[in-house]
Amino acid sequence: AQVAQSPDLVIIDGNVYDIRVFAQHHPGGVDVLRSRGGQDVTRDFRVYHNDAVLQDRHERLCVGRLVAHEVAPRPDVPYAD
Repeated sequence: AQVAQSPDLVIIDGNVYDIRVFAQHHPGGVDVLRSRGGQDVTRDFRVYHNDAVLQDRHERLCVGRLVAHEVAPRPDVPYAD
């Protein structure tokens, strides 16, 4: 899943987080966060962080929830040219 290729947004557990403010304080640095911007980083996040890290920042950084969308099947009707 991607969020419009934005270096300022990441997805963790289906939630979309704006990392602009937090990136300045990230122990791994800004570059490591921005390199994964716009992507689902749940797996990477879990390797380095426990749930408490996210819970403490969720209200401040979460900007929405990723919504899965389905492509509607094409109708079985001929199209006019």
